Amino acid sequence: MKPESHASLVANLEIGESYARLERVPMESADVEEINAALSRVRNAMNQITNRLRRTTDMDFTVEGFTALSSDRKSIYAMAVTTKVKDEIKI
Repeated sequence: MKPESHASLVANLEIGESYARLERVPMESADVEEINAALSRVRNAMNQITNRLRRTTDMDFTVEGFTALSSDRKSIYAMAVTTKVKDEIKI
């Protein structure tokens, strides 16, 4: 079975549901520039998906960026979380 694309996973969300995409940054390379670059990459990827869906449907989304320290303190996670806030009107 072929895995679903990020875009189809986002499009199939119910209102209020979220989908996250993340990138792990090892602490050895976790300077401010690398963390910001990783956050920018995941956020830009999610923005491209949501902008395309907004243009072609009546759906709307929020995209938020976060960073978090792993529980073992060996990595920082850069995350972009997309939440569906409006769906197409079904007739």
